[in-house]
Amino acid sequence: MTAITVWIDESEVIHNSRHYWIIGQLITRSDGREFDFLKTIKEAHQLARTWDTLHSCEFNRSDSRKWDLLRKWLDAFMSDDGVYFHSYIFEKSTEWESNFATPHDYFAHQIFFGLSNKMKSVGTSMQTLFSDINTVIAIMDRRSANSGLIFQQEDSEEISIGRLNDLENTYEPRMLKTLRRHSNRNINLLFSFANSKCFDGLQLCDCLTYITRQKFLSEIQSNNQNIRTDFLELFEEYFCDSNNRNLGDFGDYPKFNQFISSDILPLLENPRI
Repeated sequence: MTAITVWIDESEVIHNSRHYWIIGQLITRSDGREFDFLKTIKEAHQLARTWDTLHSCEFNRSDSRKWDLLRKWLDAFMSDDGVYFHSYIFEKSTEWESNFATPHDYFAHQIFFGLSNKMKSVGTSMQTLFSDINTVIAIMDRRSANSGLIFQQEDSEEISIGRLNDLENTYEPRMLKTLRRHSNRNINLLFSFANSKCFDGLQLCDCLTYITRQKFLSEIQSNNQNIRTDFLELFEEYFCDSNNRNLGDFGDYPKFNQFISSDILPLLENPRI
């Protein structure tokens, strides 16, 4: 049995009254390489002299230790061929949402729609990238509990253990159905929400998702309003080369892959103010 661990975060982008979502997934192969990678990013805390939690929207380049830690994590990510970051970018569709029993089912489907299309037994190199995987271990940042789309309206900011368990029981069957349907394979799934402050994998996924968010904003806008240029520069430094400059160029790039809904691609080519 071969497995991957998928660390999941999400980010909502509202532009011209339209709602876009970025599902970010840090993917580690669940073998010795995964343990080595997680050990490396854990040790980076000591090298950067900080044990702070990295939530990318809460720090900038002036936070020198956090910034140093992020760069060490990005260096480790780029140098390890057993670690990937994939995102799925789509626009929230009321029409598509109506095809599902609840908003939770719709969102749970979207979370693994992109990945499931890369787990096929036959197809292109990208469609079969994870064809050897039989089990997916999925861990999602529970800070998503504050998202209105996922948890709707709660009586308080504190989400009870029972509520989390109920949502896990809602998400997991829908995720599993999507994985098996689109990969056409009998894949196993283990899923849980977790607190990102205890898991470096979730924090790194948060940072990579936030970097992707800044690039997405830079491509759908004709100005730099609300764009974090320090994180945008990290995108340019770590991921761009002569062939890959824009998000749409990363569709066939296995290491840092951007799976973009077809209805959004024209928007990236023709930005709106």
